[in-house]
Amino acid sequence: MSHDTAGAADHAPGSAGGVGDAQRRGGFRAEVSLDRCTGTGRCVLTAPAAFRFTDALVSEFDPHGAWTRAQVRAAADSCPMSAITVIEDEQGPARPAGRTAP
Repeated sequence: MSHDTAGAADHAPGSAGGVGDAQRRGGFRAEVSLDRCTGTGRCVLTAPAAFRFTDALVSEFDPHGAWTRAQVRAAADSCPMSAITVIEDEQGPARPAGRTAP
């Protein structure tokens, strides 16, 4: 599956620390660390409405998808590299999810 980069302005580009998309939806967001993501695809398989592959074969969060918070959390928990951080609201602390990398 190819990702169309024409809508790239809708997504936050990588920033300091290698964190990719950090889009918000009702105070809930997910961030994919570009430094940790190895493209295993578990998040894409677990929550295809929330995550997709980029052309570089790493995951990115889709803030406009038809996902639920539970699906995003499950996808983050499935990441073997702990590359996905779920942030419950803008004022709350980040909750790193997934297993600890070996």
